[in-house]
Amino acid sequence: MSSHDQENTKLVRLALIYFVLIWVALKMIGAFFAAAGVPDWVMGWVEITAYTLFPLAAIIVLLIKRKQKKEAEATEQVDTVIVEKDNHKTSLAVLPMHSLSNKSLTVFAAGVAEDLINAFSKVPQLRVISRNSMTGDRKVRDLHEIVQRVSMKHILEGEVLEEGEFPAIRVRLKEAVNGNILWNKDFAAGNKHLFEIMDEVFSTVLVKLGLPEPEEVCFKNKTKDFTIYKDYLTARANFNRRQEALLVAKHQYLDLIQKQSDYAPAFAGLASTYNLIGFYEMDKPENVFPEAIRQANRALQFDPTNAEAHCALAFAQTIYSWDWQKAEKSFQEAIKSNPGFATANHWYAEYLMAVGRLDDAIRRSRKAQFHDPLDLIISTLLGMSYYFKRRFRDAIAEGEKTLTMSEDYVPVYLWLGMAYEQSGQFEEAVNIFSRGKELTKGKNSKLIGLLAHAYASSGNMAAAETELELLLEKKAEGYVSAHTLGKAYLGLDDKENALKWLERAYEERATWMTWINVDPVFDPLLEEPRFQAIIDKMNFPKR
Repeated sequence: MSSHDQENTKLVRLALIYFVLIWVALKMIGAFFAAAGVPDWVMGWVEITAYTLFPLAAIIVLLIKRKQKKEAEATEQVDTVIVEKDNHKTSLAVLPMHSLSNKSLTVFAAGVAEDLINAFSKVPQLRVISRNSMTGDRKVRDLHEIVQRVSMKHILEGEVLEEGEFPAIRVRLKEAVNGNILWNKDFAAGNKHLFEIMDEVFSTVLVKLGLPEPEEVCFKNKTKDFTIYKDYLTARANFNRRQEALLVAKHQYLDLIQKQSDYAPAFAGLASTYNLIGFYEMDKPENVFPEAIRQANRALQFDPTNAEAHCALAFAQTIYSWDWQKAEKSFQEAIKSNPGFATANHWYAEYLMAVGRLDDAIRRSRKAQFHDPLDLIISTLLGMSYYFKRRFRDAIAEGEKTLTMSEDYVPVYLWLGMAYEQSGQFEEAVNIFSRGKELTKGKNSKLIGLLAHAYASSGNMAAAETELELLLEKKAEGYVSAHTLGKAYLGLDDKENALKWLERAYEERATWMTWINVDPVFDPLLEEPRFQAIIDKMNFPKR
């Protein structure tokens, strides 16, 4: 039964219950009026009013719901317009290469495929869809699911049979729906350098798809030392795994820079790694974001067109520097260098949320999803943009969809729980935050703070205070964002402590302060002069 049919059934049941109760009530009132000598015309008006009240109320409710539905449909059309304007001639899904016999080649093979993705995404006429199962953000491995979800025409896949500067590689280009092979080739070991193979694959695929090659050289990772490239792919794989692997990636990138001091991709990768270490609150903002800016600028010295470096610089300028004008310029440079770079569209959407351009943020989130439709963080991003727009129903729907793709993806629990809480579904919010806390074994302080807020919102103050105590214990042991503590105290309606911690969060430049201007959870503080002073100091662009 559809939601529309369910609503109609519910309305009919309510009508029947109402008329039965009114009939009984009118019988009792009539008997009382007769005994009291009340004129019959009074009873007549009572009956007319009673029997017409419910239909009038029902009509008003239906009209309101119809208006809301039309507004939602209109908004949905606005959301998708940016995708409709992407007039690509064709589409290509680049699957992660793998090794048929040697699992140790898996990281290397997936890294080669990712560089091919980055190259193809620079071709304006080509929509590139990536599926890199080596990353922690892309867990969907069923090719048929990709075909069903995405209007995809071609697939590029292959295997690495032997590693080295002159490896053995097999590649195939085929039609997605029927599997017809359009081109395949085996590159024997020892015949060509890896970069020559990648150049040939890139050029040949574009010819087979009837597309011109871009004027710019697409492979920026070329190095005279093949081991540098191999080590770079290993570091990037750890970056893609997120969580604790980010710390491993950081040291691997630093080692790479010691070996080759002008290798721009390593500096760009290191900048991105510092950004995420800070964003996931694995270190204090002051320890990582200035380094991210420094390393991004070093990458741009060696390669001014490096999209990842521009993107990393823009992210740090958004999350840490709060330099809104420079951040937008850097994002635009990143997207200019690589229009199909999903991460640039993703992080730019987060910038747009921060500055209050929420409709633009939704469209940009959808554009990122258009280029990487099965990426869990980008799906979570769309829910995040709906949350700040206060479209909580849409935020919940997107979050639940992400959970069906992967139940162990931690970020979705944050935004899904917040959407449930703001929609008044406190029990669901507590459940989502609790599941996230259990999944992270209580290590994620932000989930603990959000759980404290949700418990307080639900009226369970004892449980809220228990979570707050746990949060304070974690702060005594290591870094806990002052923003997280401010939000927890606000849930307990302790505005004095909430403001105190938020002022401290401003001083430490806590990451989530970036969205304090649009987060509905802070609505109770809008009339507080101290809260407004924080907003003013952050110098958000005028809306």
